[in-house]
Amino acid sequence: MDENWKIKWLEDIEQIKNELPKCHKNLYFQNSEVKFFKDIEVLENIISKLNHFNVICEIGKIIARFGDAHTTLMLPGKWFLPFEFYWFEEGIYIIGAIEKYKAMLNKKVTHINGIPIEKVIRSLESIISHENEQFVKSQLPKYLKVAEVLFGLGLITDLQVVEIQIDNRKFSIETIENMKKEQLYPAIVESLGTYNLPLYRQKKDKNYWWDYLNNDKTIYINYNCCKDMSSQIVAEFDNELRTFIDNNDVADIVIDLRNNLGGDSTLFESFIKWLKIWVKGAFKRQVFTIIGRDTFSSALLNAYSLKNDVGAAILGEGSGGKPNCYGEVRYFELENSKLKIRYSTKYYKIIEDDEQLSLYPGISFKVSFKDYIECKDPVLEYILSR
Repeated sequence: MDENWKIKWLEDIEQIKNELPKCHKNLYFQNSEVKFFKDIEVLENIISKLNHFNVICEIGKIIARFGDAHTTLMLPGKWFLPFEFYWFEEGIYIIGAIEKYKAMLNKKVTHINGIPIEKVIRSLESIISHENEQFVKSQLPKYLKVAEVLFGLGLITDLQVVEIQIDNRKFSIETIENMKKEQLYPAIVESLGTYNLPLYRQKKDKNYWWDYLNNDKTIYINYNCCKDMSSQIVAEFDNELRTFIDNNDVADIVIDLRNNLGGDSTLFESFIKWLKIWVKGAFKRQVFTIIGRDTFSSALLNAYSLKNDVGAAILGEGSGGKPNCYGEVRYFELENSKLKIRYSTKYYKIIEDDEQLSLYPGISFKVSFKDYIECKDPVLEYILSR
């Protein structure tokens, strides 16, 4: 690293040291003050030996050690592996790829550049701000495809070509600059058709949508994101649901939050308050809430409201969010590198037990590749088969 950039990085690191503790609601909530300053000192002492990507990852590690999933370095990415990964019970699989590499779809990844995937996972975990392992499972596949992150962690040596091993075969994969998700080849949709996919994998372009499962007298609500859509705000969605439910024979309501990483929890509160009255309005009415590793932040607040206020049964995986956590994020930008730091400004205490790391479902379901490839949703199947 040249001397000019060394000075700039040291200035940025000093900015983090000074600003982050002042901005965060309670940065040292795990008594990490001494460790933080020691980590900063170590990075300053070795910075001459590092390249830009190394420095970025080292900063990411320092911030991740606070254990606040909302406080993190927003890692930049320009070069991407042309894949979508998912961490199933059986391991990490490729579930999306560009046309050139479609033969690798639905294959299990065993090595990256000759490094066993287990070691790659441990390395990536060090830069993911998290409070539980569920959130690592949620976020790690996103980091796995960013070439700069892999390079900065020393997992690859070339930003343009990455070796991936599947089924004892090694493939040299060319990265793509500024790859868009829509470039990815759909894993199963093309062969089976969209409407053969389980409901939770349909209409991923929508923040929320619903369907009436007539034979089961069940309303299925897919709430993917706690944010208004331009085509229909949540309040309109709420009114539409209430009107339909009031005028039709509905026995059960399923609210699927498993893909919801948050936003504004207040948007759904009016409907949840209405549900509390609806569920008590007739015998045998029931509400079910499906959660998972991506249920985080505001979505987790909604899940707890459904559980505690409505009496909803909780099914699925443990949540990625921790019940008692810091949130309500803001950002500041580093002066020289222009990297952004996200930090928490508020503490949410939902339950008494601060040691509880997730909202755990009453009935648990693992996410398996077998169910994925067979287009099954064991959670919804269980609810509908009662």
